[in-house]
Amino acid sequence: MSAVRSSGRRRPGRTTDRLFFDVASSLTERDRQILRLNRWHRVLTINQVHLMFFSDRNTAQHRMTRLYQLRLVERFRPPHAGREGEYHYVLDRLGAYVVATMANPTSTGRSRSVGGPTRRSRSPPANAWPTRSAPTTSSSAWSLPPGGRLVPSW
Repeated sequence: MSAVRSSGRRRPGRTTDRLFFDVASSLTERDRQILRLNRWHRVLTINQVHLMFFSDRNTAQHRMTRLYQLRLVERFRPPHAGREGEYHYVLDRLGAYVVATMANPTSTGRSRSVGGPTRRSRSPPANAWPTRSAPTTSSSAWSLPPGGRLVPSW
């Protein structure tokens, strides 16, 4: 018996255009966040996914099973104290492709909609407002305006 068991269900062996269509049409923003976090941490358990993204563990299991069927994640159950443990999820090849497309949407031309919207946000980065709102003078970059208060620019 092997130390790590995969699930017994078979998935389609090839990545087809139909699979790309299914991924593009059913991927939600929460799914994209899960894939990004999975890329960052390399492996997530079903309990971690449940606590971070879902209010019900059963819903988390169903959604992660769907991501598994779409070939976005691979799952396995390592043994824990002589019995099967909970599912652990890692990115599958298609999931890594989706995360790469989200990170750099202009690098691949095949299916931009898989990674999500490609429009950039018009809002400035969150750490840019202190430098924009602080008035600058020739004597000091952090001097107060005549009223004595710094007012956010938004």
